[in-house]
Amino acid sequence: MKITVTRPGGTRVVYSRAGAAGPPGPPGATGPAGATGPQGVPGPTGPAGATGPQGVPGPTGPAGATGPQGVPGPTGLAGATGPQGVPGPTGPAGATGPQGVPGPTGPAGATGPQGVPGPTGPAGATGPQGVPGPTGPAGATGPQGVPGPTGPAGPSNVITEAAGPTDLGVGAIADGQYLRRVGGSVIGDTPAGGAPGGSATEMQFRAGPTTLGGAAGTSWDNTNRAMAISGPTLTASAPSLTLSQGWNNAAIVFSVLDVNVTNTSSNNGSAYMTGRLNGAPTVRIGVREVNNGRSLMFPDANAGITSVNFQNITLRTRNENTFNLTDGDLTLGCSTGTSFGFGATSASRDVAMFREAPNTHGWRNGLNAQTARFYRSFTTASNHQRFTVNTGATDAVRLAVESEGASAANLALELESSGVAPIRLLDPASVPSFTVATVPAAASFATCMIYVTDESGGAVIAVSDGTNWRRVTDRAIIS
Repeated sequence: MKITVTRPGGTRVVYSRAGAAGPPGPPGATGPAGATGPQGVPGPTGPAGATGPQGVPGPTGPAGATGPQGVPGPTGLAGATGPQGVPGPTGPAGATGPQGVPGPTGPAGATGPQGVPGPTGPAGATGPQGVPGPTGPAGATGPQGVPGPTGPAGPSNVITEAAGPTDLGVGAIADGQYLRRVGGSVIGDTPAGGAPGGSATEMQFRAGPTTLGGAAGTSWDNTNRAMAISGPTLTASAPSLTLSQGWNNAAIVFSVLDVNVTNTSSNNGSAYMTGRLNGAPTVRIGVREVNNGRSLMFPDANAGITSVNFQNITLRTRNENTFNLTDGDLTLGCSTGTSFGFGATSASRDVAMFREAPNTHGWRNGLNAQTARFYRSFTTASNHQRFTVNTGATDAVRLAVESEGASAANLALELESSGVAPIRLLDPASVPSFTVATVPAAASFATCMIYVTDESGGAVIAVSDGTNWRRVTDRAIIS
């Protein structure tokens, strides 16, 4: 094989492969560079040389587009329950609640065996006189006793008949008569007064020493044993019924008026008492049972009632029942600084609405942070959708949309102004911070902004285009 090399100046050197090469001679001086000759025909490719050492890594190229979300893997098995933690210290005892309503008296237990009589204790103080019991039936008449001796003569006002004592037999006095003195004699006589006063069904009263009168405006229905009283038109107060009592025993539950109704069957509108104004009902104390309680019923506006006024009144329900106001307005008249509240008991309220100034209300409870919840739906305490305002954070007030249980869903919090007016922020606004590795899926937050703390070009605001998070500085995908 021959190789011909043309040196500068046109000198040709021919190399030929012959015998073994001799030792290399000393290098000659480098001549001046000759003109570049024409490109020769490429020779055949030689065998691949050995792989050289790994070069220095080049700069990282831009991140590729995010691939589609993979199918979620199956849920792993639940881990074993950890050991029971050490119980915390017992908290301080809460305030004692108010005395509950006494429960019904239980049945008397079986009488135990008679114990050994103890020594007689000192006599206790005499208790108050009990209510006299009913008079028992009259006993059988005993045998006639032996007549006693005649007593001494009585005073001079004793009736003495001139002709001696007179025996009045049973037939001498008719039914309904009474004994009456006539001069020096005693006779059977008919009561004076004549016929009852007034008209039929009117109740009677003593009109004079020996006469009865009919009570005007009264009526007695003997069939139904019902009494009616109607008074005249008055220009000064004169109650139709006035009751007065004196109470002086702390162990007794007193009643001025005791009404007992045996309710075998009745309409729900039945009442112990109905108060009317110009013929229309204004208030009724009802007999309707609601969750084992009784109802105080007020007619609606159709009956002419548009307001009910209370002063110093406590409204209380039993067994966590509901206090209902139906088809009407409840107005509480109160001065600035007074409140309407709720609590587990009437003495321990923890939710209160204050009238802080005209047209200004406030929810507060001293130094205790308050939480307000507005429900979109409610099934149970763990199955609902709601909007919450929470003031309990150390350095913030939290507005949150919450959902739990079967009602859990992706719910947005929307702020909307009227017309073309903007939504104004009066102070700088903060967006959530993430690292490149922890940013949420861009597809779930299209048009939203975040702050990326470790972006390769420096911390930066990024916006989701629905596929990727892009820096707002140059719209490059974050990396």
